[in-house]
Amino acid sequence: MMTNRQCHSNGSVYEEEQFQEDWDATEEALSFAKNAPRPWFVYTGHKIVHPPYRTSDKWSAVIDRDKVTLPKWIPPNEMHPCDFQHSMRKGCLPAAANETWFYDADRIKEVRAVYYAMIAEYDAIVGRYVDELWDNSSTVFVVTSDHGDHQMEHQATYKMSPYDASASVPLVIAPLGLTTVVTIPTQLVDLKPTVLDIAGLAAPDDADGLSLLPLARGDAFHRDFVVSQFHGDDAGMSWFAVVGVVDGRPYKLVKWGDGTLHDDLLFDLEADPDEGTNLASSSQKKTNEKVVEGLDSKLRSVVDYATVAHDVAQYNFDSLEAWIAKVGDGWQSEMHKPGLRWDVPFDVFLDEAFDAIDAFRHANDPRRIYPCRNASSAHPLPSQGQGGKKRTPLLLEKKRQKVTASRT
Repeated sequence: MMTNRQCHSNGSVYEEEQFQEDWDATEEALSFAKNAPRPWFVYTGHKIVHPPYRTSDKWSAVIDRDKVTLPKWIPPNEMHPCDFQHSMRKGCLPAAANETWFYDADRIKEVRAVYYAMIAEYDAIVGRYVDELWDNSSTVFVVTSDHGDHQMEHQATYKMSPYDASASVPLVIAPLGLTTVVTIPTQLVDLKPTVLDIAGLAAPDDADGLSLLPLARGDAFHRDFVVSQFHGDDAGMSWFAVVGVVDGRPYKLVKWGDGTLHDDLLFDLEADPDEGTNLASSSQKKTNEKVVEGLDSKLRSVVDYATVAHDVAQYNFDSLEAWIAKVGDGWQSEMHKPGLRWDVPFDVFLDEAFDAIDAFRHANDPRRIYPCRNASSAHPLPSQGQGGKKRTPLLLEKKRQKVTASRT
């Protein structure tokens, strides 16, 4: 419930341990590993390093605030429309009333410091596995994650974006008797065939990924690109990304929706690891046309993104209608009741929100993909005192009741 409000947080530091459950799970896994008959396999999913950002005094003290850097933010009116929409939907654009506090450098650094404190604690958790099991030469460790997390980069928090802060994760496989650092793109679907290869087993013929052991050994590896895609509410727009090597350099291409509504994103990940210079913008598109065409061809070899994007639009429409039919006459109240992810921004423009839903439902084009909104097309965010009246929870509740009554 709190993830979409991380941009409006200072990060939280508590006296007591915040992730004892992860430490307990680690000890349980180690106990199993030390006593189980061989061969054995242990998987532990930890909750740490995840919103809401929180840590204890012990781990907060590990982080030197003077070494925490600030991400570069550009003015909202210069953001790519889908970046603007992504930040807007996550509550990462401030209202006028709290703009000074929102952009305060010390606040942003503190949020990032708390994130690093969680990483420091997770490093210690991984260390418990290493301390207990590393001397067993037949044990292989795999450390990775299901997603990254914006630590305020690109004026965003949480995941669900195509930027490396969200879409790129670490992957460590050790010990294999090697110290190879792999720089070509890999993906999480490679884990299954890799683990099976380590165990001396063949991957199924229909496995999506490839074993990474040839890379670790320095052998030939027959793939030079990976793809990812996302369809969900935090972006409000399907996106498709391909990371590939072009002339020996890693590039990332991002397509929005069916590829016709917005400029692509293209980044040279070697020269621009923070992904701040879009090489596919209108002013640079011609210069990098061949790179875009090459990466686009690789992406299309895996996914027909235009068709998939329209299929997602149809799915969204059908899902909304099915949910309304299931809930019945009270669906308006259910849609924005307190505590749901978007209850606060929804209520800022309650009438407009329901008008937009009505327009969407009666557009007679359920496969339509709506373009992202930018700073000029989005509502200006109101200050707390709008029209001279403070927006109290009571006033919002009365407005909820009024709108609900008029629509049922």
